[in-house]
Amino acid sequence: MVLSTIIAGCASFSSTIPTAIEKQPDKNVPERPPLTVGDLLGEWEGEAVTMYPDWRSPDRYSTKLQLNLQNGDRLMQKITFGSNPNLISSSGSIDGSVINFNEGATPVQVLLLPDGGSCTCPVKIESRKPIFFEAGWLVEPDLRFRMIRSYNDKGEWVSLTLVTERKVSH
Repeated sequence: MVLSTIIAGCASFSSTIPTAIEKQPDKNVPERPPLTVGDLLGEWEGEAVTMYPDWRSPDRYSTKLQLNLQNGDRLMQKITFGSNPNLISSSGSIDGSVINFNEGATPVQVLLLPDGGSCTCPVKIESRKPIFFEAGWLVEPDLRFRMIRSYNDKGEWVSLTLVTERKVSH
């Protein structure tokens, strides 16, 4: 339910996006401030597990994410994953709580949300093109969880990847 709400919010993003934080009624846990680019800067290392709808054995692999600022208004990211390291490099423009990655065939945006949350989704969902959605949570200053759902060009779910990362340097 939460993921579908995040995805719907991402897909219909406008300059103002209302958010509702769910809380357990009997718990008085203070809300953390909204996620910022500064919270994410640095080098992250972790493990990913990718599961598939046909119940084949999950894939497990190491991950590395480097996030750096360039000229104060661009976020540079390098993602390395797998046993034969695959490298993805990209840069995005920072506009308040939104990071726009407009390079490549499918531009995506990252929304920085209250309570340490983030949502990554395509700027535009096009028919007959594969897509992915990501929900992230910074649960501690040096611990982050990400959940990535991927769909093929027919809109069929093809994988779910769960990533656990620790910040190893700032």
